[in-house]
Amino acid sequence: MPPLQPVEELNPDSDFTPFMNPKVDPGTRRDALKKLFADAHYNIPDPFEAYSEDYTQSEPIPLEMLKAINRVRDVAVKGPEKVAEEERLAEEAEQSNQAEKAEMPKQEPEDVAGKQDA
Repeated sequence: MPPLQPVEELNPDSDFTPFMNPKVDPGTRRDALKKLFADAHYNIPDPFEAYSEDYTQSEPIPLEMLKAINRVRDVAVKGPEKVAEEERLAEEAEQSNQAEKAEMPKQEPEDVAGKQDA
């Protein structure tokens, strides 16, 4: 077996074949391969590899779609009659709240510019 080149001196153009000999210490082989694959040439993700992209950050689900999903879930769990009744009650409550806001007199802000602290 020929003497191995020091791992620190290896570069992408070096011959890594001697490090693949079964008689080479596994730690030395691992260090040589780390040196080889640290090169930028090997750090380019394959665009055709299904799992090469980061899928942990996605677009948020639109609010309208979330409402539709929740409604379908509610219909499946509670039944269509119960969901229709809850929606009717929620709509009546919303109309009642809007009517109360319309009836409330607007309060003018108090003029405190002329007052002094005691």
